[in-house]
Amino acid sequence: MVALTLFINLLTAYKAGRDSRVLLSAAGVQMSKEQRQREKSFIKQSFFQGAAIFAGQVTYYVTAPFLTDYSVLLFLDSSLWAFMHAFEG
Repeated sequence: MVALTLFINLLTAYKAGRDSRVLLSAAGVQMSKEQRQREKSFIKQSFFQGAAIFAGQVTYYVTAPFLTDYSVLLFLDSSLWAFMHAFEG
């Protein structure tokens, strides 16, 4: 599910960039350097958001079965949850 989300995020970023270029060329307008930089930033953000979600899920599902102390598991769950939402934005 996480890999699918990552794939969809990257596909969306690619499609948005392609559609933006098509619209600009249809209007006869060239993309400014600032606009190109914004698109690159959007792609980076999409990639890192998907990678962060993927890393958090993998970390949780790999480490959780090995932990027997519920207080440590609760700490990891709550800190990973907070980290994921803070890093994602």
